[in-house]
Amino acid sequence: MQDIRILVSVDLSEDNTLEVCQAAAAQDSRIDVVAATERLGWGGNSAALIGRVDTPYFFFYYHDDIVLPQYCERMVAALEANPQAASANCSVAMLLGDHDIVPAHSYSGTIAERLVTAYQFPQIPGAPLRSMTRTDIMPKDGVFQTGPDAGLWQAYSFVSTLLIGGEAVGVPDQLYTRWIRKAGYVKGWGTSEYATHRATWERTAAMMVPKILQAVPDKDERQAVLMALGARIEDVLIHAANAPKHQRIPPVHDAFPDVSDDLPTTLSPALSERMEHIRAHTLQLRCDKGIDA
Repeated sequence: MQDIRILVSVDLSEDNTLEVCQAAAAQDSRIDVVAATERLGWGGNSAALIGRVDTPYFFFYYHDDIVLPQYCERMVAALEANPQAASANCSVAMLLGDHDIVPAHSYSGTIAERLVTAYQFPQIPGAPLRSMTRTDIMPKDGVFQTGPDAGLWQAYSFVSTLLIGGEAVGVPDQLYTRWIRKAGYVKGWGTSEYATHRATWERTAAMMVPKILQAVPDKDERQAVLMALGARIEDVLIHAANAPKHQRIPPVHDAFPDVSDDLPTTLSPALSERMEHIRAHTLQLRCDKGIDA
């Protein structure tokens, strides 16, 4: 597999990770190592890598994940067969996770329909963070935040940018395995307290809302997307440790309407159905938590 380039971003640390990566690069001309001089966090590392991509396609290959040897070939073939698609995702096995398999998912329709689909469920359909992506649809900056405190939820900024960029094609084969370690970053972040989650979502929403406003010109569709995103954030915050008890979670951005507001009547049937699901789930969640709907 000579037609690939492997970019490795090594965050600032006190162990010998950098030396290990540099030794591998010395033996394999496909590998380029980027050494951080300050703590970037996972978002900053991701941004550093995107800024150096010079191939037509790329994907994030996280250090504790596994791809099958045919992953690149199958995913690139799917994009070449679907020129309207900005990304391709496959079924992802969740090793030691809460799900056995996250099935691949094709996103079509309007930008609003694609975004609302992504925000509808706790597990984003198709696990698009692990997509093969067309490089030309992904901005070099403004997608991730730099710093160790930027947090996990900025993954939604990447996924939203991906789906704004175009449709996504789902490849049903399980080509990717995600290892969810008990002591890993995702599990550790999940135990963070309400204030930490809220601060991260506030920063992430500040990045996402201008993109949504620009990408979704129709006022009613835009309202639906913002309502769906606000509901997804509320779901996260309600379940966070030390979340306010029996109180409505304040929106993290002024642009988010409440799910109890009237839905626009001009939405497409597909979008209306998804929004009704989101509304029913959020109102039931509030009821379960003793919060006035």
